[in-house]
Amino acid sequence: MTRKQNLSDQSSEDKLTQNQDQGRDFSTLSFNKDGSELMFNECFDARLIDKETKANKTECKIFRLNLANNTLRYYDLPDQDKYFYSDGSFSPSGNYVVMKRKPKIKLDGKLSDKEKEDQIRRSYEQSEIAVMKADGSDFRIIKMAPGVIVRPIMSNDESKIAYFRAKLRKPVSKTFAAQFDIYEIDLKAKTDKLFSGPYEFFETGQMQYLKGDKEILTHAYTPLNDESRGGLSASKYNDKYSNSSIYKISRGAEGLLEPMVMEGFMSVSNPFSGANDSIYFYGQEIKTGMQLSKKDIDGNIATWEPTLEYAYISQIIVNSDESKIFFCYTFYEPDRFKRTNIRKSGIAYLNTKTYEWKKLEVPSVNSSNGIKVIGSRILEIKHPNELKNSLKKLPNFSLTNPIKLK
Repeated sequence: MTRKQNLSDQSSEDKLTQNQDQGRDFSTLSFNKDGSELMFNECFDARLIDKETKANKTECKIFRLNLANNTLRYYDLPDQDKYFYSDGSFSPSGNYVVMKRKPKIKLDGKLSDKEKEDQIRRSYEQSEIAVMKADGSDFRIIKMAPGVIVRPIMSNDESKIAYFRAKLRKPVSKTFAAQFDIYEIDLKAKTDKLFSGPYEFFETGQMQYLKGDKEILTHAYTPLNDESRGGLSASKYNDKYSNSSIYKISRGAEGLLEPMVMEGFMSVSNPFSGANDSIYFYGQEIKTGMQLSKKDIDGNIATWEPTLEYAYISQIIVNSDESKIFFCYTFYEPDRFKRTNIRKSGIAYLNTKTYEWKKLEVPSVNSSNGIKVIGSRILEIKHPNELKNSLKKLPNFSLTNPIKLK
């Protein structure tokens, strides 16, 4: 290869890296137990890690960033030529990583728009959940009922995985899926059941098991609490609860569901529970505008007003000593008539002691090293329909003579 070609390749790589500085596609933040490593998911131009890849090809990986030395690693997961892995997060103890995957599709240029959309829809309906140890060993695919699956998380005792299951909407709808409900996989009993409800939320976001693993704190929007079920219409519901998207949901809960309302705020969202049972959230303080806030166990609320650059916050997590609030944000567009690009994002944090807002300088993906993932196997799970069928097969018996039962 000539010197001119070398310079050309270097210039192309520098351009890709510079494009990352202008906005990246981050999602799903989580910490290991002591907060020394930040996990995030990122989709990026595949040429950053494979120079032979054609333009306009996207790759997605699950990364771990060491916050002390700013070194970046990613999981080298099985069959990455066949699957997109996403929504990866640490378990609360940091011992495990849970994620979802869905099949990659090859959109032939000869296909019609309808055929392409059908392929994309089928891909989402074939989503699966995977779990492994944080060092990349003991990788397992959970064999479960097909469906649209998002945001799996692990319980504090590491025996359960909760996730949202949704239904695809009709083609050309404004949103891709809706009717989200929380399901829970019991890894010991090998079952997959509805956690609560059903509530059929219109959209959802981050969620978190609370202490004791009997409740889940989540961002969700507008459950199906219409008049036919004894509830309110969507507009009346949002008027009554100040358009809140924060829910604390108990396992097995049924009936009408009420969101958490923060006094003096509206449109609160993206909740995260800290070590001392404080709840961090983002929302509009009625008198002052959008605020990053904390409500402590005594009901006191502290607020921090974001700088203009961080005006659109999409996820919040807090480190173990609650000294820093990390968040994803989408870049601010000065032209209010221009739609914000949700694929153009960054990661930043607020130091709660110094009140300093600071962008996290995340290394480029082409500087990262792989963590080999080993031990692929299948974990069979019974889904709700199978559980119902097994109950139907049980023999009829009378309780008048229980000694004879076997």
